[in-house]
Amino acid sequence: MGIVTKVSGRGTSRKNVKNSKSTWAGERYKEYQKKQKEMANDAYVTVGRGTKNIKLADIKDTKTTSTKGHYVSIGRGTGRRKLN
Repeated sequence: MGIVTKVSGRGTSRKNVKNSKSTWAGERYKEYQKKQKEMANDAYVTVGRGTKNIKLADIKDTKTTSTKGHYVSIGRGTGRRKLN
């Protein structure tokens, strides 16, 4: 896929490494998340500022929407750029 620069040591050390496929974003991460959720289905999660407990299995999966055509601000908020 390309070369990725990894930063460590409070930003003082940099290392260039080859990266085949990312596992921290996109569809591969969604699959990983789904597997983790299935393994812990009976666990309870505290939500709502600690006022409510719900089972992890009861949480619905969310769909990722496209950001194509949306604008993001750039340059201290003075400009904008359209996402492809």
